[in-house]
Amino acid sequence: MEENTKELKEAVIKALLPHIILLETSIRPLHGYALIRLIRTKHGIYLGPSTVYPALGELEKQGLIQSQWEMACERPHKAYTITNKGRILLGQTTHVLAFVNKMIEVKA
Repeated sequence: MEENTKELKEAVIKALLPHIILLETSIRPLHGYALIRLIRTKHGIYLGPSTVYPALGELEKQGLIQSQWEMACERPHKAYTITNKGRILLGQTTHVLAFVNKMIEVKA
């Protein structure tokens, strides 16, 4: 049973990855590896670079986040921040997820 729960949790986190990225980059700029660590710490799920970096690239391509090279570190890396378009979508998605959550709570 516990294995099924972990698999389900991982599937949900993967499905919500764009929302999680928008949410976390609305709080502070993040680079890819920091996002991987944050998801692992907050949600207990490891999503590797082959999952996270394509999602970052797609969100940037859609104009929902933007990247900027940070050179102050030992190794330069891209830091991602949410755009205004991303903030609008984040608000809409948060509203929809709250509605879905409310529906599920009533049924449970």
